[in-house]
Amino acid sequence: MDGFDYNKLTGEQKSKAEQIKRSAEKYKGKSRAELMSELEKMKMKGEVSPQRLEAFRKKVSPMLNAEQRKRLEEVIKKLT
Repeated sequence: MDGFDYNKLTGEQKSKAEQIKRSAEKYKGKSRAELMSELEKMKMKGEVSPQRLEAFRKKVSPMLNAEQRKRLEEVIKKLT
Protein backbone atom coordinates (compact mmCIF):
# COMPACT_ATOMS: atom_id res chain seq x y z
CA MET A 1 0.00 0.00 0.00
CA ASP A 2 1.35 3.41 -0.88
CA GLY A 3 2.01 5.62 2.11
CA PHE A 4 1.26 2.96 4.71
CA ASP A 5 2.76 3.95 8.07
CA TYR A 6 2.58 1.31 10.79
CA ASN A 7 3.40 3.94 13.40
CA LYS A 8 0.17 5.81 12.65
CA LEU A 9 -1.98 2.83 13.62
CA THR A 10 -3.85 2.85 16.91
CA GLY A 11 -2.93 0.31 19.56
CA GLU A 12 -5.90 -1.84 18.61
CA GLN A 13 -5.00 -1.68 14.91
CA LYS A 14 -1.40 -2.63 15.68
CA SER A 15 -2.61 -5.57 17.75
CA LYS A 16 -4.84 -6.78 14.91
CA ALA A 17 -2.00 -6.33 12.40
CA GLU A 18 0.29 -8.44 14.57
CA GLN A 19 -2.40 -11.11 14.92
CA ILE A 20 -2.78 -11.24 11.14
CA LYS A 21 0.99 -11.46 10.74
CA ARG A 22 1.17 -14.40 13.19
CA SER A 23 -1.68 -16.15 11.37
CA ALA A 24 0.02 -15.67 8.03
CA GLU A 25 3.29 -17.10 9.40
CA LYS A 26 1.41 -20.17 10.64
CA TYR A 27 0.31 -21.02 7.10
CA LYS A 28 3.43 -19.87 5.23
CA GLY A 29 4.82 -22.54 2.95
CA LYS A 30 1.66 -24.67 2.88
CA SER A 31 0.26 -25.84 -0.43
CA ARG A 32 -3.17 -24.79 -1.69
CA ALA A 33 -4.46 -28.27 -0.87
CA GLU A 34 -3.17 -28.01 2.70
CA LEU A 35 -4.72 -24.57 3.12
CA MET A 36 -8.07 -25.74 1.75
CA SER A 37 -7.96 -28.70 4.12
CA GLU A 38 -7.38 -26.34 7.05
CA LEU A 39 -10.27 -24.13 5.93
CA GLU A 40 -12.56 -27.14 5.59
CA LYS A 41 -11.67 -28.21 9.14
CA MET A 42 -12.40 -24.70 10.39
CA LYS A 43 -15.73 -24.74 8.58
CA MET A 44 -16.69 -28.07 10.17
CA LYS A 45 -15.84 -26.68 13.62
CA GLY A 46 -18.06 -23.67 12.94
CA GLU A 47 -15.12 -21.27 12.86
CA VAL A 48 -15.89 -20.17 9.29
CA SER A 49 -19.33 -18.94 8.31
CA PRO A 50 -20.64 -17.39 5.09
CA GLN A 51 -20.95 -14.09 6.95
CA ARG A 52 -17.33 -14.17 8.13
CA LEU A 53 -16.15 -15.13 4.66
CA GLU A 54 -18.07 -12.23 3.12
CA ALA A 55 -16.67 -9.80 5.67
CA PHE A 56 -13.17 -11.10 4.95
CA ARG A 57 -13.70 -10.80 1.21
CA LYS A 58 -14.82 -7.18 1.54
CA LYS A 59 -11.80 -6.27 3.65
CA VAL A 60 -9.17 -8.09 1.62
CA SER A 61 -10.36 -7.80 -2.00
CA PRO A 62 -9.28 -4.17 -2.47
CA MET A 63 -5.71 -5.15 -1.62
CA LEU A 64 -5.54 -8.00 -4.15
CA ASN A 65 -4.79 -8.06 -7.84
CA ALA A 66 -7.29 -9.56 -10.30
CA GLU A 67 -5.78 -13.06 -10.17
CA GLN A 68 -5.74 -13.10 -6.38
CA ARG A 69 -9.36 -11.86 -6.21
CA LYS A 70 -10.39 -14.65 -8.58
CA ARG A 71 -8.70 -17.26 -6.37
CA LEU A 72 -10.30 -15.78 -3.27
CA GLU A 73 -13.73 -15.97 -4.89
CA GLU A 74 -13.10 -19.61 -5.83
CA VAL A 75 -12.12 -20.48 -2.26
CA ILE A 76 -15.14 -18.73 -0.80
CA LYS A 77 -17.42 -20.48 -3.28
CA LYS A 78 -16.02 -23.87 -2.24
CA LEU A 79 -16.58 -23.07 1.44
CA THR A 80 -20.15 -21.82 1.14
